[in-house]
Amino acid sequence: MVLQVVPEESSRGGALLEECQAAVGGVVVNTGSEGAFGVPVLASAAARFAYHFEDRATQGASRAVELADGLVAAQRDFTNTDEEAADGARALGELSHRFGSGHSSGTVVDRDTGRVVSYRGLTS
Repeated sequence: MVLQVVPEESSRGGALLEECQAAVGGVVVNTGSEGAFGVPVLASAAARFAYHFEDRATQGASRAVELADGLVAAQRDFTNTDEEAADGARALGELSHRFGSGHSSGTVVDRDTGRVVSYRGLTS
């Protein structure tokens, strides 16, 4: 399995989430009045309905901020993991040069599974 992370796409996703937060976070619902609805009980019901959805908009904006923060953290973790994998592959290549016939085949054997694993491309 190959996981490919494109930083530009992650950054664009974060920007879209921030735009969403800005748009939804500023929602203020006009609840109307007795003058608009005529009957006090209807005005009260409309106000409760409006406040409910205003609260949901605020929650949605908060969730967008959380998602954007999570996206930034995930991108940072992907970058760190990629760098660690490349460092490990380079170290394997150096060991192969040191203990092998002077050149690396680009593969190693996983001791636990017995599978041949390629690390070509990680060291370039």
